[in-house]
Amino acid sequence: MPAKGLTYSQSTRLTRLLTTTGEGLTSIEHVASGHEVSAWDLDFSFEWVFRESERVSKSIEFAHSRPGGCRAFSFADRCRASGHEELIPRISLDETLRQGASREALPPLKRIRLSQAASSRRGPSTGGVDPRARRHSRSLMMEASVRTQMASISKSWAGVRAGISSYARFMDGTLPHVSHFPVTIAGLRLWAVHFDNGDTLRTYISHLRFAHRVLNLPPIEAEDIVSSIVRGARRDTVRRSKPRVAGNHLDAIVRQAIREDDLKAARAYSVAYSFLFRCQSELFGIQSDGRDADVPYHSHIIFKEGSGQDPPSASVHLASRKNSQRGAVVSRPCICRRELPSLRCGHCALKAIVTSHLQRGGRPQDPLLTNLATSRATRTLRRRGSSLGIERCSWHAFRRGAASDIVRSGGTIGFLMNQGGWRSGAFLKYLLCSDVEDRRTLELTAVGLDSDSD
Repeated sequence: MPAKGLTYSQSTRLTRLLTTTGEGLTSIEHVASGHEVSAWDLDFSFEWVFRESERVSKSIEFAHSRPGGCRAFSFADRCRASGHEELIPRISLDETLRQGASREALPPLKRIRLSQAASSRRGPSTGGVDPRARRHSRSLMMEASVRTQMASISKSWAGVRAGISSYARFMDGTLPHVSHFPVTIAGLRLWAVHFDNGDTLRTYISHLRFAHRVLNLPPIEAEDIVSSIVRGARRDTVRRSKPRVAGNHLDAIVRQAIREDDLKAARAYSVAYSFLFRCQSELFGIQSDGRDADVPYHSHIIFKEGSGQDPPSASVHLASRKNSQRGAVVSRPCICRRELPSLRCGHCALKAIVTSHLQRGGRPQDPLLTNLATSRATRTLRRRGSSLGIERCSWHAFRRGAASDIVRSGGTIGFLMNQGGWRSGAFLKYLLCSDVEDRRTLELTAVGLDSDSD
């Protein structure tokens, strides 16, 4: 039972500190240590993996603002202070700190020997490091293991965190004195009644399964009951059409951004639409040239001048794509007419983004659009979309809108799949019934024209 007057979440934070050593322990350290934790601890631990430098900076500010306050240290700093540099990941998962490989690749046997040698030493191997950052060898190894697990969701961690955060908030409000893990069927039943969308419930339950794996807990019990809850919720799902920015709406939202002197966003809207990008993983991290740089390689762009009948084009070489982990090339020609530029031309918009970045002194390897990945930029997009009658407008709405426009204008299914990088029938979820009807009308009209010409 939790301490009197406290919720389970508050109680675990209060009691577990009596059984741990060291100052400034982070949420992920508690998760890795095997102590009883709440869903909030796991929720916060995502930031200590994927936004670590930001969290460290905030902890330093907090320590300076309060007498006796203790700061936290990054995993790399703790490894160095403890003489375990071999545990530092070669490529950081920290999205706020773009950097290349932090150490050379080593075979497992050599890393094991280095780890054992570090464990036998009494002092840190590197001088000038705060002694408060020192940790036991086993604790660092366990945390390294958890970080390796979390690397498997590096492209979707924000969504996984949303599911776990929802569960944490529910437990604190509805079952405040019940432990969060392992997840019980009773708690799951009560949590499920708050979902109007069965697909969302199914996704969030998969996030709880991930939490069980991270915490080294057995699978959620009574899988057949869980499946029946999800099936029932999906039958009661209220289907809402997903937002899409297509055709004239794209022109209007680009013009609105231009009027507000937000040229970068205006250009990004055109690029997202034209290239059918999955913005979170493909657009926001785009680089002019990330090859042979001191930061993780995301992409490089090649612009080709027009010749003869061929218009100028832009090719984005992605290091990986959802359906092509070994990389992909997405190319688009310029669709502007002479003396009549098009707001939908992804080639010209992308070229303007790169040119502006380089003229301002930016490096080719720097991400061009990371500032658009913020919640503020998303709120601005929703406001602009709402003014055009597009509710809940999101960055993915450009991909949906472009797919609709391709089908309506007579593009083949093969062409649509090629443009969007689809390899299965998943693209069908992006289309509306009206898209197919407009396509059919277009085909009938074309047949009629052919008959008349004969």
